Amino acid sequence: MSTKFEGTLLVVDDIERSKRFYKELFDLDVICDFGANATLKGGISLQTKESWTQFIGSSEKDIRYKGNDMELYFVGTDVIGFDENAKRNGVEYLHGVKEMPWGQRVVRIYDPDHHLIEVGEEMVAVAKRLLSEEMSAEDVSAKTMFPLDEVRSFV
Repeated sequence: MSTKFEGTLLVVDDIERSKRFYKELFDLDVICDFGANATLKGGISLQTKESWTQFIGSSEKDIRYKGNDMELYFVGTDVIGFDENAKRNGVEYLHGVKEMPWGQRVVRIYDPDHHLIEVGEEMVAVAKRLLSEEMSAEDVSAKTMFPLDEVRSFV
């Protein structure tokens, strides 16, 4: 049997609230809406807790949020702007913007049901930012682990 990954399903308490959250912060439109299940652009599906527990033959007490054991990962060119928008929308944070050892700026937030989300700076944007801060191409390559020739092409 051949298989193919299709996407991620998130169990949610309030599907309307979750659809608004992903639309407002990530501009993810609903592409299919079946009431208890909705599929968003990008391969994320939302499923009501009530229907999910019926599907898996379990009870709602068996569903636990805020496990911090996985995350949805988004990238963009303006992590600072995203952070400001998230703050304006009253989003709960795991942590604010911080720079990773390889130079990438990331912020980690929770969706309304405490699924962890990371928003990271696109690595090409990281390399270009470091170069604009007058770091040498060799140093940017070492820090970001990008091949030196690729870093030089960003100049």
